Amino acid sequence: MSFTTMTKKNFVEFLAPFNDVNSLLLSVNSTTTSVSSGTYAMFLRRTLEHKDGEIGKIAISDLSILRKFLRTCKAGDDVTLKQQSPHKLCYISSGNKKFHMPGLNEAHIDSQQHVSIFNKIITQSEESGWKIWPKQKEVINLIASGSVKTGDLSSITEMLSVVGKDELLTLTVDPTTSSLDVKAGKKAKGRMFASIEMVDSEGERPATSLFDGVLGEIIPTLPSSEVSLYMGEDSPLLIVSANGDLTVITAQDLQEGWG
Repeated sequence: MSFTTMTKKNFVEFLAPFNDVNSLLLSVNSTTTSVSSGTYAMFLRRTLEHKDGEIGKIAISDLSILRKFLRTCKAGDDVTLKQQSPHKLCYISSGNKKFHMPGLNEAHIDSQQHVSIFNKIITQSEESGWKIWPKQKEVINLIASGSVKTGDLSSITEMLSVVGKDELLTLTVDPTTSSLDVKAGKKAKGRMFASIEMVDSEGERPATSLFDGVLGEIIPTLPSSEVSLYMGEDSPLLIVSANGDLTVITAQDLQEGWG
């Protein structure tokens, strides 16, 4: 039987980015647990070293119910999920509490809608050293990159709190100035600007893309760490961390036909 065990704190943070789906598929190996979600606007992959685990897959059929259960658990307790296979009952325990959640066939897990497509694209991109992003019959060159601390990206979320969460964001990864430049808002209502310092910048010229508010929503859920940013002209934004976490936010004009 596949299982994973981690602290409540780690598990809550592990699940935090997945707010636009209601079911997930965990992949457990000998040392880590990972989960991916691919929707029309973004791809997320989180990887976490667990306290204990057995290789296999575990389906979370109702993420909202699981979060309610976790709120009843004590802060210092471990949480364990066990399951024979994704479509069978999932046994969840923490401290003196237990919860049995119905399983779910992998084909019906909503977070898996575009995962296979994204995985193919990401594999090609990673094999290139994050230099390209395949899109249908063309290839977008990821011409600019640099590293930032996730805490510094909070400026983007703060900007949207001023101009409005539904406003579009213009991001420019500029290796010539080692900066991530952000613009939000409209001229008629007011615009806000921010510049975030990058390190280890690479590229000969800046790259600019347009994004919607989903980027501002996901930033507060990113683990505290240094991440690498990769972007091309009108391309997705790739946010990559050393532990295997990966966030891909699709550019506004790529949200149709990016596969």
